[in-house]
Amino acid sequence: MLMQSLLATMAVTLAQAGQPEISTNEAVIENCEIGSVQNLDVPASEAGVMTRLHVKEGEEVDRNEIVGTVDDREARALYEVKRLEYEVAKQLAESDVKIRHSKKAADVAKKEYEKFKTIDANLQGALTQIDLLRKQFEWERTLLAIEQSTEEAASNELTADSKKAELDAAQVALDRRNMVAPFKGVVARTYVQEGEWVQPGDAVLQLVRSDRLRVGGRLDASEWSRGDIENRKVTVEVTLPRGRTVKVPGQIVFVSPVVEVGGNLPVVAEIDTPMQNDEPLVYAGMQGRMTIHTNQPAVPKAKSVTRAQARPPVTPVRRSSARK
Repeated sequence: MLMQSLLATMAVTLAQAGQPEISTNEAVIENCEIGSVQNLDVPASEAGVMTRLHVKEGEEVDRNEIVGTVDDREARALYEVKRLEYEVAKQLAESDVKIRHSKKAADVAKKEYEKFKTIDANLQGALTQIDLLRKQFEWERTLLAIEQSTEEAASNELTADSKKAELDAAQVALDRRNMVAPFKGVVARTYVQEGEWVQPGDAVLQLVRSDRLRVGGRLDASEWSRGDIENRKVTVEVTLPRGRTVKVPGQIVFVSPVVEVGGNLPVVAEIDTPMQNDEPLVYAGMQGRMTIHTNQPAVPKAKSVTRAQARPPVTPVRRSSARK
């Protein structure tokens, strides 16, 4: 009995050792750095004159919204040429006039040939052998014309597909003259003005995501392990102007796998930007006090997605007249 009791106790101890420990204390980090989840310089894709800058500093833009346009007159003209070429090729591919004409001609030629054969059978010597061979040849030629028309129709379909591909390529070239916002955010800075020349890769404007923020800080690695911190809920307290404070809930999204020199363990949490009267209360660059609720169970990790799922098709969106 004593041996069974000891084995049961060891089994319970081992099972508890395999589970993350929930601390009775909470980890607190002072002077955490608050930054934007996404901060990106939107580049030009093609060389040319910046003919239109659709946004100004401080304006909010939506995902895939057009924020700038490089001179696109040549690309637009080429697109129109390819569009007309495709329309012509498509019309030819959809037309079956030649095939129907060839079938009608073959039907007439066959009847005419059969009529000549009947006459020759009833009135021997009325027609020469050459006359019969000529009528037979005319009939067979119309049969070959049907085959030729069918082959031309298949070729026209391939030509239409080729012209459609050229039209798509022209559309891509035209779209590359437009710079689009990769995410919803606020224009923090513009680097160029209308009329300036830009090269591919030149930064046109700085876009900062405003609806979500990252909060970074460091813990003492001798007191806290990754298992204590990962996926825990947090509360970030930020001091606002005039002595006001705001507390924002969030979650740990990253714990460094490497302990820094000095025994610091970097951690990062994300929070939704608190709003008041449609204006953010907390901005990137501010500091806050982060409390990590290690005495609460960790939040399950979000289900991972593939790169294809995380990258939806891009459809440029033009600014409405009300926002210009």
